[in-house]
Order: sequence, then structure tokens, then C-alpha cells
Amino acid sequence: MVDHRHLSAHVTLTNHVRLHRLLMSVLGRLLDFSGLWERDLYFVTLALIYRSGLTPHDFFTDNGLERLREGRIIDAQRRRKKSPDVSAVVSGLLEHFPCVERKPPPEAVTIRNDLAHFNMLRTGGGPLDLTACVNSARKLMEYDRKLKNAVSQSIIEMLERDGLSLQWTMGKDHRLNRADVESRSARHLGGLRYKQGKANPPIVEHLHDQKFVRMVASLFAGEVR
Repeated sequence: MVDHRHLSAHVTLTNHVRLHRLLMSVLGRLLDFSGLWERDLYFVTLALIYRSGLTPHDFFTDNGLERLREGRIIDAQRRRKKSPDVSAVVSGLLEHFPCVERKPPPEAVTIRNDLAHFNMLRTGGGPLDLTACVNSARKLMEYDRKLKNAVSQSIIEMLERDGLSLQWTMGKDHRLNRADVESRSARHLGGLRYKQGKANPPIVEHLHDQKFVRMVASLFAGEVR
């Protein structure tokens, strides 16, 4: 029955639908983190402005204020006034958000745009690497160590809810690599009576077949464990 269910899911393309749903869920979660980054940049900017005794009118040009009202904090940062007080606020921002530099386009802004517009799907026929996407999101959130670690942990927990186990190794540069994916298993019967030698061994059922697990591992540029 288990083999029939697994083969049926592959033949009827159920695995492919499930894989697409998983892919979009992961990308949606990474998009959420880019939104957190933008939110924090917005409120840290306002906090530093007020701490310096300034107002947004003192910090932004008229066009910048309009962008700020629209929530477009990245565009607003490109429309700052030039004064010693504004430069002092920018220096404080640079300690946590190097993206406020105008030129060249900061790495954080590029990462945010890629996550917001799903640019990683425009691979030109090349393979998609979700591990690289997770590393990019971790790079974006490195101003807060807990949020940085939460990126990878949230993806691990997401796959666990789908019956998959995901593990990475971490290099010296704190980048994740070598993703290992494995199907979780359900154990039926057995239990205490089996341990006491009074019952047959438990029946172990893999929640996903190896074909689907290999497809998921390929998304993360990893291997099946």
C-alpha cells in the first residue's frame, strides 16, 4: 500500500504540485524576512532622527518625505538633505544598515529586491538554489543575530511540518552549505509491548518516497540523507 501511494503520487504529478507549493512557501517566508528588514530600517531611521533632535522634514527632501509616507524607506533614503546633522544620523545608521549608502547599489538592497520580486526564479534555465536564497536572507538580517538564525530555523521547521528533515552544515564564513534532506517516518504499532518482547516489530512508513525527497534536495542544491 505504501509503495502504491508513493508511485501514484509520482505518476499523477501530485509530487510536482506538492513541490511547487513547498517552493513558494519557502520563498514567501524569505520574503517575510525582507519585509522585517525594511520595517526595521524604517523605524531605526525615525528613532535616530528624533534622538538627534531633528524631524523627518529636517532629514528628507520633499520627495523623500513623500516616499516615507508611502513606506518606501529605501527610496526615501536616497532623497536626504545635505547637512552635518543629517550626516551624523547617517553615520549611526551605517553601523547597522550599510544599505543607506547611495552608490554603488548596496548588497542589502539587491538582496531585498531579489526576494521581493522573486528574481531567483529568473535563472535563465539554470538550477534554482534555495540554500543560496536562505544565505542571502541571513545576510540581510545579520544586523540582528537572533533574526539571522531565525531565517534558517524557520525553513527547517516549515519542512518538518511537511514530513521532511532538513539539515545544513555551516562554513567558517557562517554560510550554510551541503543541505541534507530526509523523509520523516511514521511508526505504527509496537511501542512498549514490542520492547517487552510481547509484540511484533513496529511498522515504519516513510512519509515521502525517495523520488520526491530527491526533488526537494535538488531545490536546495543538496543530497538525500
